[in-house]
Amino acid sequence: MNQCPACKHDNPGPARCCNQCGQALAGKTELGVLLLEDRHWADAGSIEFFQSLFECAANAPLLVLCNHRSDYIMDWLFQATTEEIALDALDESAIDDLLNELLGDGDSLQDLRALIRDRSGGNPYFVEEAIRSLLERQALTGTKGNYRLEQPLNRLQIPESVQAILAARIDRLPATEKQTLHAAAVLGKRFGETLLGAVVDSENPRW
Repeated sequence: MNQCPACKHDNPGPARCCNQCGQALAGKTELGVLLLEDRHWADAGSIEFFQSLFECAANAPLLVLCNHRSDYIMDWLFQATTEEIALDALDESAIDDLLNELLGDGDSLQDLRALIRDRSGGNPYFVEEAIRSLLERQALTGTKGNYRLEQPLNRLQIPESVQAILAARIDRLPATEKQTLHAAAVLGKRFGETLLGAVVDSENPRW
């Protein structure tokens, strides 16, 4: 957060910012909606800000929607006014519908569909990434929802997990792109282009 939309100060700090935002929210009569995505990535400063904000705006007509991983505990929200909605894994019927939309149901795809369905564990992201991986390796031809399998299934390597799929994709990157990605991973979640460029250049001196 570079500038608070309520107090208009750059990096105003949690206490000042949340007080201004809380007052602004408390004065509203219409329902407001605040979407907080990927809360499992929240740092200590963000948690402090939102916790203070919600305390300041406890009586405001505000609906807060958060999504986070199942193993993340959001104990900083008001428990009395919080309702948790768990998203379960997709059942076989839902996975089949997704495969129909993304892959197709042609004769050449039936064994592949069964393999992806079994390994997905109901995770739609696995289905998407598995199909994308096959397209990158040119194992599939055609258009979305109407693909054909161009290689024998026993020659294809379908990873067991999303992590394995992404790791295999990284391995297929050109050397320069792979090195840049590795440097970015070392720097962390947030960094500037200048810093990334300096790190990459330090690993590849031009003299």
